Amino acid sequence: KKLMAIFARVRSSASLFAVLFACHALHGKAILSSSHVFSNHKGGCGKTTILFHTAGEYASRHKDEKILVLDTTLRGDLSELLLGGDKQAAGKQAVQAVTPFASTTRLFMLAAAASAAHAEHNSGVTNPLTAIVGAMFGTEGGRKPSEIDLEKSVVKCSSFNRKVPENVYLCPGGSGPQTSYPKQQRVEVAEALRKALEESKDTWKVFVDSDGDQGFSDYTKIAHALCDCVVIPLKTNVNDFSNRCVPMLEELYTMRVAGGARARI
Repeated sequence: KKLMAIFARVRSSASLFAVLFACHALHGKAILSSSHVFSNHKGGCGKTTILFHTAGEYASRHKDEKILVLDTTLRGDLSELLLGGDKQAAGKQAVQAVTPFASTTRLFMLAAAASAAHAEHNSGVTNPLTAIVGAMFGTEGGRKPSEIDLEKSVVKCSSFNRKVPENVYLCPGGSGPQTSYPKQQRVEVAEALRKALEESKDTWKVFVDSDGDQGFSDYTKIAHALCDCVVIPLKTNVNDFSNRCVPMLEELYTMRVAGGARARI
């Protein structure tokens, strides 16, 4: 509403500059333009394929934004497509080379650590072992990391696959077994990631791929807690809709009621 009121008064280039300045003031340094998770309990319904093309097309049309693709799947098919395609195993080899250094599992762990550090700071209570353990892992002063360095947690896809737009960044999946998180920690991980994206100097658009199964994995639940919207690809199959999509909608509704999901369909 504030922006609409400002735009209504634009009469000159000077006024337009004022509008742009006002936009910057309202949004801060940058914005999280939007975030979408592609989700369905049915595997093979097109989540990964549609996300792959959507992210590439969006990136081509919005070169002033950084596109972050989070792959929360066990197989990492989307990561393989983005980092080299499915020909001659180039994508698979790239994922195997990258995931020891950057992965969704690693990013979620960093977010959990940042959230815990923030909570500890606010409580004023410190654990005497924190400094000792932190020093073992090379953190400054032995402290837990209170901020997430997004640039060090993702890879630029065009460095591996020149056909992908240069503003597409990937946090790969397919890095091995996934970490389990209780409900409250899942929400905290999602909030820490949103905070990092919203406070970044860049403007980010987020796309998240998720596993298709008979229930949400913890990583998929974090994705639903992180994202504003959920895109549900469907097949024209009544059984798939009744046996997979309807239970998914019920689980998502239960999560929303319990405060564990942000995403709206």
